[in-house]
Amino acid sequence: SDLPTGGTMSKTTGSKVSSRLDPKKTADPFGYGCGNYVKNALFIHKRTSKTRFRTPFSQEHSAGGVPVHIHHTGNTMSLAWDCAYEDVPEGRLLLLCAAGLQEVAHPYVFLAPKMFEAIVEREGVADRAVIPQLDTITRHLRAALSATDSFERGLKALVQLSDCVGQHLNKFLPVLLQSISKQLSNPAFRDLAETSLHTIERNGGPDASKHIKTKIPTYNPIFKVTSAKPAAKRAAFT
Repeated sequence: SDLPTGGTMSKTTGSKVSSRLDPKKTADPFGYGCGNYVKNALFIHKRTSKTRFRTPFSQEHSAGGVPVHIHHTGNTMSLAWDCAYEDVPEGRLLLLCAAGLQEVAHPYVFLAPKMFEAIVEREGVADRAVIPQLDTITRHLRAALSATDSFERGLKALVQLSDCVGQHLNKFLPVLLQSISKQLSNPAFRDLAETSLHTIERNGGPDASKHIKTKIPTYNPIFKVTSAKPAAKRAAFT
């Protein structure tokens, strides 16, 4: 052990305990109701502490209103739902997870994206919970795409949303693409952004292609849109 009896640092270690700790921010594990899901919770419990939350996702998770926990298996983590499949409140959780994409602390940076993905992949969820709330969902995604520390999570969620709703996403693309275009100059995101745009274009068809090309002129579209000249004018020059 690096800590001998008495709790002092061994001189052979040459460093402080704090220097060997994971620097990633974590949520307060002793928060009120943390991990205790209240079935069909439709409100957020009032807290006596002055804890400040980044988004409603971390606030409700800490209050016990998110029916999921992390299942650890060796070096891997996965979602484990605390309620039956048919009892998952899709609509409410979808909005919370979309907002939670802006989180930067553990476990929220894992839970929110994974829950979002799991919900939008559920059979029939597009008509039940996604399309009716698409305006609010895309506003949350735009916020995530606007920040460097949440851009990647927001972009992956956008692709998953596109896979779920297809052309229904097209009318929301202009505002979303503004945020994406600002990050294209970042080498860390360039390849992911290009791959994501191709998927969004395939799902949205020629209309999506027009939106992308308008907002990102350097984009090489899959669908080649050409403007045909009127036949009468062509005949006049023959």
